[in-house]
Amino acid sequence: MHIKKIMLLDLIKVLARDGEVFTFEQAAAKTSIRKDVLRVLLSRLESRGSIERIEKGKYLIIPLDSSYGEYTLHEFVIGSWLVNPCAISYWSALHWYGMTEQIPSTVFIQTTGRKKKQNPEIFGVRYQVIKIK
Repeated sequence: MHIKKIMLLDLIKVLARDGEVFTFEQAAAKTSIRKDVLRVLLSRLESRGSIERIEKGKYLIIPLDSSYGEYTLHEFVIGSWLVNPCAISYWSALHWYGMTEQIPSTVFIQTTGRKKKQNPEIFGVRYQVIKIK
């Protein structure tokens, strides 16, 4: 049991080297762990509150001094991981630059890419992905 805890902590250290958010593919590339085993390990880390899943294949590392469910990144950072390329736009950008006093309830993301789920809700924040040509 003790060895498993050390292995999970080492995995978190390796994943956290490049930032607070990572994808399953990045985790697989950084480690020599088989993908089926890596899925199980990530699931265990999620159930223990060490990481949270943003969406399928994308995870947020929770700092050790934070309580489960109390930590999250700024919604613009999370939004930038939803689709690539992207720009925070429309009402969200207007509010960020102080051009409106109204606080938007949705983060607007503009992209030329494709997104299966156009209006995901993540950690209580609604995102609207708008595709342009």
